Amino acid sequence: MDKNRLKAYFGKKPLEFETSDITLVYRGPGAQEESSYPDRIELTPEVSMATFYRAADSARQAGVDLDPVTKKLFSMVFKDWRGPITLESVGQATVAHRQTCGLLIATIALMLSKKQFVWKYPESGLHPRNEVELGDVIILLSQPNSMLNLIRKIEEENEHD
Repeated sequence: MDKNRLKAYFGKKPLEFETSDITLVYRGPGAQEESSYPDRIELTPEVSMATFYRAADSARQAGVDLDPVTKKLFSMVFKDWRGPITLESVGQATVAHRQTCGLLIATIALMLSKKQFVWKYPESGLHPRNEVELGDVIILLSQPNSMLNLIRKIEEENEHD
């Protein structure tokens, strides 16, 4: 399958369409069919939660915490977050916070390993304000130069700490 083509199923109906770096697919109003994407890793809310808990367990065992990129992306979605962004503090917050954190952890890992994936229902449980902010993260993730600039900015901030 061509990297720029996406095979999808809506119910049992197969579809294939052209994609770009970021392709948004919405289920229309009243649509009952579930979508699936056999050629991509699907990051569902359940997968995102499992990723968060695995990351928290691994981090505890290794004595580390969230990486700076995940923290920065999380702070972009939750601009009203108060206090440090740690696995422990996120773990004590709402399901939407843990899900979004897990989604970001998985997304960064998949992007680094150059695997293709889809986000399914990333807005699940989010306040509309945070849904809009998540859109900004999607735009940032789709632009390699923006991601590089973000990483450089984080590195500069860490040098000054």
